[in-house]
Amino acid sequence: MKTLAKSAKDHVFSSLRSEFKKYDIYGVGITMLKQYDHKGLTEMRDDWGIVFYVDKKRNDGVIPKEIQYGGKRFWTDVVEVPGGLSVLPISCDNRNRMTNVKPNVIVPEQDCACHQSKCRPVRPGLSICDCALTACSLTGVFQDSSGNVYLMTNAHCTRFMCTCDRNHICCNRPFVQPGPCDDGICTRDLVGYNVKATDLTTSGPTDTTLITPAQGLTYTNLIHGAGITLQGGKYRVPNPGEQIMKSGRTTGVTSGTVQSIHTDMDINYGCLIRTVRDLIITTYMADPGDSGSVGFDKDGVWVGQLFAGSYLLTAFISPENIIKEFDVLPYPRSGGGGGMPPGAINITPPLIVGAVSGLIGGLLPKKD
Repeated sequence: MKTLAKSAKDHVFSSLRSEFKKYDIYGVGITMLKQYDHKGLTEMRDDWGIVFYVDKKRNDGVIPKEIQYGGKRFWTDVVEVPGGLSVLPISCDNRNRMTNVKPNVIVPEQDCACHQSKCRPVRPGLSICDCALTACSLTGVFQDSSGNVYLMTNAHCTRFMCTCDRNHICCNRPFVQPGPCDDGICTRDLVGYNVKATDLTTSGPTDTTLITPAQGLTYTNLIHGAGITLQGGKYRVPNPGEQIMKSGRTTGVTSGTVQSIHTDMDINYGCLIRTVRDLIITTYMADPGDSGSVGFDKDGVWVGQLFAGSYLLTAFISPENIIKEFDVLPYPRSGGGGGMPPGAINITPPLIVGAVSGLIGGLLPKKD
């Protein structure tokens, strides 16, 4: 049913995409959580539904109560996200300002003073950024199938955020730990140069860059502030209703509940609106500076890369799409499988449905 629900969502997305702006729709995903705003309740259901993220709920019947697809009925839900979601580096306009937001989950710190400190070995959750930007967060240490080791953060944690020039995403952008906003200096705190990155000027399922570590740099996948090591070679996509954690530069270690998966959303990058597909959406977990934070479960299994959010929701890149595009797993790669064996890529192809019984003539009312 999950595969069919995803196919139904994909059909809804393609059918409504041209009308998103007109009806203030930011995105659509699949979930098993049904929210009842008037009662303040959330129900965990045993069947899948399709959730719409909108600027404000409407009473004009644009979004139906249920959608028929492939011979099945899927209930729908509508969640308000006023203003939508934006990427979460420290703003280019605030590069000299420090933030002091306390984490929602307080845990003992390790040998470094805080997530904004200079720490060696470098580790997931610390401040990191392009020398020409401000501050983001380190996702962790990753390894490809050829044995090459990389540091990882978001592709928008580059000079691109201040220029909107795709040439400032990659490659050979210098990165420092901590980021410049946290007193990182390129000549003193360099940790490497990026060698691969997502093209942010086109739609896609990732927002990721890989950094080749500087010679002599020490690193570990002990998640800062959590006391848990990111398990080598392991990953999975979390389920709606599940609690996950993240470690990041601004808010430290926080937890949240997965609201939807396989979610396609329009994300504000400042100079452009980019559609990012197949996202994991959670309750509020992050603030500016937390871009790149590592998402993990209670066992230290990698469940996503944080990259965007608002004061209501947070968005993670799916680990499956990072693996598919960049051929990397948490270091050491040979540590064992998560949802699948190390290196395996098993993205279920869209289910081909012969007869589409829903969304025909009337999903969107005609407006003058």
